[in-house]
Amino acid sequence: AFAVAAAPEILPILLGDGGSLPATRAISGAAMGLWGAKLASFLFYRVLRRGHDARLDGTLSTAAGAASFWTVSLLWGVLTCLPHLLGRGEAGEVTSWTIAGSVVYAVGLAVETVADVQKMSFKKNHPGGFCNVGLWSKSQHPNYFGNFMLWCGITIMNVPALAASPWRLGLALLSPLSLLALFSAQAEGSMTNAVDLAAGRFGKDPEYQKYLENVPLIFPKLFGR
Repeated sequence: AFAVAAAPEILPILLGDGGSLPATRAISGAAMGLWGAKLASFLFYRVLRRGHDARLDGTLSTAAGAASFWTVSLLWGVLTCLPHLLGRGEAGEVTSWTIAGSVVYAVGLAVETVADVQKMSFKKNHPGGFCNVGLWSKSQHPNYFGNFMLWCGITIMNVPALAASPWRLGLALLSPLSLLALFSAQAEGSMTNAVDLAAGRFGKDPEYQKYLENVPLIFPKLFGR
């Protein structure tokens, strides 16, 4: 979904004709395409290493569950892309909104990427342990926080185009708001069995209980442990 949504911007850039696009539209499309490529590469690498995702085994074990999962995933992709899709027609030259959004996006992408790398490295060096180092010592789900930030950044860079129509701006805001709701549900265990799986593995570990008590679910604790 992300590759398709960004294609009208990515293809001219790759073909050397990016100058024909309004700058903000090109930046927004490139940002979304870069994140989509990063996500696809990360998921492919993780599947190669693990062979499956235990959090989805139950869901994907039936045809109905698999159909529901992929339908929801498609709808989620379209909803997430709304700031770019709705701003595409009106996006113009670079403004302070473009710059501010690009900064938020870059920080979010960096946080998400570093969090993913830190967790993979920890799992490799400490098989069977729970990750509580680096960014994971500040948030139980720093990857969620980074993802939320980067989509807020894409929304911000498209604000001038979106603000031309109140309904367009309102629909676009569904992207970061729905992501926050999704991540909160996942982190709390109401959407997947990830919390139950973690409790089964580490629930008797006093350090894990301290971790749950002291470290925020998504938004990081910047000072102290």
